[in-house]
Amino acid sequence: MFKCGTYIFLVVWSLRNVSLAEESLRFGYVCLLDEPNPNHCDSFCLNTLLPLLSQIAQGQEQENSLKTETKESLDLMKSQQTKIEDQLRSHMESQLKVQAKLEADLLELQTKLDGKLQTVQTAMENRLQAMQTNLEGQLQAIMAKMNESIVDVADRDLNKVPSDFKRIGSRYFRVIEKAQDWTTAGKTCQTMKGYLASIQNEDELTAISANLKNFACYWLGINDRYNEGHYVSVASNRKAEILKWKEGEPNDKSHEENCVLLIDGKMADYHCNASCSFICQADNKI
Repeated sequence: MFKCGTYIFLVVWSLRNVSLAEESLRFGYVCLLDEPNPNHCDSFCLNTLLPLLSQIAQGQEQENSLKTETKESLDLMKSQQTKIEDQLRSHMESQLKVQAKLEADLLELQTKLDGKLQTVQTAMENRLQAMQTNLEGQLQAIMAKMNESIVDVADRDLNKVPSDFKRIGSRYFRVIEKAQDWTTAGKTCQTMKGYLASIQNEDELTAISANLKNFACYWLGINDRYNEGHYVSVASNRKAEILKWKEGEPNDKSHEENCVLLIDGKMADYHCNASCSFICQADNKI
């Protein structure tokens, strides 16, 4: 019984330390069924302990297998976790790139829109400025025309200007598109309560010429019939204010060209009995 108790103690000890039990089995500290040794224990003890030892060894193997499986599962989970983390990191990097591209595209679009808006705004401001300038110009033209009309009415009333005479510059003229000799043209102007015209300055000459036909001749009230080379106005009987001759004029060809005509803005002396259109003026100041 003492020996059996000893073996039971070994079994209990083996439950705490399986490796010790395995060592005991390898080195013969316990009895084996295939080689029973009556000197160590009886058959009862051997038959009782062997299943327990086998169960302990099997439990150890299961524990080791479970540890191995657990370690493999943990390694697999860790590998999957690493893979998922890598995928998440890659996804986040992709999202950051997409976000950065979207922000860059939005900034570029905003810059373009700002540029177009500035262009449209500038164009509108320029157009409004042009419209304002145009309206101001039209208003000034209307005001000038109104003032001119007021002055024209006042001048006509004050100077008794005939209604058929047109204001050109600061004076009143009438262009007659009917060919007559110089003397007859002067008489025609008198019947209209005017005088054959004389010019007071270049501005007036330019303004009158703008109302005449090209390449046509028009008699002026200027002549040197009574004093060769001394050109006077028939309206004022004074020296002509301005003489703007064509090239080569006056030439007094055959000493018979004593009356002055206007053609294309320039003056020339010509035969007084020639037929030309003529210009009348309302006053006799020039």
